[in-house]
Amino acid sequence: MKSQLHLLAQACPAWFEILDQVPDRLDGLARVEPWDIDGVPLTLRNDEPLTVGETIPGAVFPARCPERHIQADQTFCVGLNRPRVTSLRHAESWWYNLHQFMECQAIAAATGLWPPRNALDHGEAGAYQQRALKIARKLRIEEAYWEAYFGHPSWLSTPSQLWSHPKDQPPATRLRKPKVKKTLQAQGLLLELVFVERRRRHAMAAYRKNAIYYGKCCGQMRDCALAKA
Repeated sequence: MKSQLHLLAQACPAWFEILDQVPDRLDGLARVEPWDIDGVPLTLRNDEPLTVGETIPGAVFPARCPERHIQADQTFCVGLNRPRVTSLRHAESWWYNLHQFMECQAIAAATGLWPPRNALDHGEAGAYQQRALKIARKLRIEEAYWEAYFGHPSWLSTPSQLWSHPKDQPPATRLRKPKVKKTLQAQGLLLELVFVERRRRHAMAAYRKNAIYYGKCCGQMRDCALAKA
């Protein structure tokens, strides 16, 4: 069976130049604007799971930055629970995700903001976010979910308002409720969404607390939990 790195080398896209390859490591240059001239030196390692990060952490990007999706071990977060690369199709998908990651890094470097909706939350919170989005799409209330996710006043953060009558709520706290079919299945999914979103927020708070303990703010992002600590 071909190794993950061998398959990735076979599927290597035009924007990535391979400089060196050994059984457990592949070094190269990622040429994505605005780094399309000199390139960003990256190293791929045949770990479980496969990892990628700057060859010299901190040379171009922050060495660690939750907001830039660069993890505590200085590797890039290019997807949640990524499967092994076992085919050329998997390899092409992996390169596509890395290219998307590099484009997001370019936007973050220029604006100090990670593109919204272009990544899952960190750690365990990411799995909860995936489930919440799946439920919201099934209920056709994805936009309402994103409003809550980005911190707007929402029935998700005040779930008791889902079931109370508007007349029983003070005018200032009345929130627009999602329009869903009044079936037992829909009501059950709505309850699950509230529960999953609450778990996501708890998991994200725990992740940020851990990140604050182990790292310092790089000062490059506008909205960073480390900077507020």
